Amino acid sequence: PTHAGLGSGTQLALALAAALRRLESLPSDPASDALLLRRGARSGIGAALFSYGGFVVDGGHGAVKGLPPIVSRLPFPEDWRIIVVMDNEITGVHGDAERRAFAELPLFPKADAAAICHAVLMQALPALVERDLNAFGAAISYIQTRLGDYFAPAQGGTRYTSARVAAVMDALERNGAKGVGQSSWGPTGFAFVESDAVAKQLVKRVRENTAQSNPVMLICKGINHGARIEAIDGP
Repeated sequence: PTHAGLGSGTQLALALAAALRRLESLPSDPASDALLLRRGARSGIGAALFSYGGFVVDGGHGAVKGLPPIVSRLPFPEDWRIIVVMDNEITGVHGDAERRAFAELPLFPKADAAAICHAVLMQALPALVERDLNAFGAAISYIQTRLGDYFAPAQGGTRYTSARVAAVMDALERNGAKGVGQSSWGPTGFAFVESDAVAKQLVKRVRENTAQSNPVMLICKGINHGARIEAIDGP
């Protein structure tokens, strides 16, 4: 869905560009397509995931124009699952409202930026390589708390765009989910668990004990490859 914090605009734009390139027998070039289609203004993650999949970290915009450089790409553990919580009744901040929000928010504190960089490099990435879900989740939760507090003024004073999603995320965390947070401007929330079986048990338990009926809980796995074009036989 659009404006749900999942980067659907970038994926759709790059998919259409890839289809046109295949149609015209042109070589694949997602990075150039992303720039041409004005994607990657905030992050290079969408284009990188389209090309490579996995767990990606970009280095942010620098002096050189173009997509932010990818500084790390690691495979996401096959056994782990992500519980994605969606509220289809609202959308996240986007368009002119997003531009106003960035213009009105104060400069992100340098100390907080340094702390987040430390959490990514010294905690989240090593934990991912070592398949340590507890350490990985702790790092992600820490980052999400810092970012949530910073963006709260543009989200009605809370860390989550959707109160319904916030209630479900709280229930997931209380029942053992790790690395709880909101994707971009939301309203989509996410949390990590160690296996498909645990994810199913947790989702069932939260559904039974949570009055929030609107948010949709999906159990997802990581994709460790880029987008693929598959030929379909038929008329």
